[in-house]
Amino acid sequence: PRYDFNEYERPIQYSRPRCTSGNICEQTKCEIKNARQFISANPGLTIRRSAIKAVELYVPNLFIYKNIIPQMHHPKKYILIPNEDFGEKLAKYRGPWFRAVGSGAYLLLILLALLGLFSSEEREFKTFTILLIFFYTALCSFFFVVSRYRIPFMPFLIIYAGAFLGFSREDFRNLKKWKVLAAFGIWLLLFLLTFPRLQLILS
Repeated sequence: PRYDFNEYERPIQYSRPRCTSGNICEQTKCEIKNARQFISANPGLTIRRSAIKAVELYVPNLFIYKNIIPQMHHPKKYILIPNEDFGEKLAKYRGPWFRAVGSGAYLLLILLALLGLFSSEEREFKTFTILLIFFYTALCSFFFVVSRYRIPFMPFLIIYAGAFLGFSREDFRNLKKWKVLAAFGIWLLLFLLTFPRLQLILS
């Protein structure tokens, strides 16, 4: 269930009957049955993989970097620009600066969004945002794989980051310290959890 990061190996191989029915309903039932059998046979692996995918959802999107920069381990996979067509104008994207700027901007957005979320007085909208993020995190950790599935809640993070940047001096004076510390604490935890993946991206 995960392909983006090489430090984790693929799941164990198991006997999986092929779903060959031409009826889409029967094929879906067959796939669900296969999934249930795998989960019941490997509960520990399922939980571990779900935790990994939940963390990956918040990592700067390696999927983008892999499509731009040819990889040694997958020289012909997920590549938009072949090695031989990599001209001087595009060669600069091979350097670590592109990944550093992209990852740094994303991490800054997350920090500003957390500060805006904790500082916001819009309780209904804030509750809706938190529930939406939890929903997509649970959905992706169990069903999906790559971090592009965070796109549905990304606009909400941009809204909160913009709200925080739009605060007046008076707003900053009225900020409660525990809210600021809580936002920084969550961001630091996220940073520590994603640090091994960040190292992989920047390398």
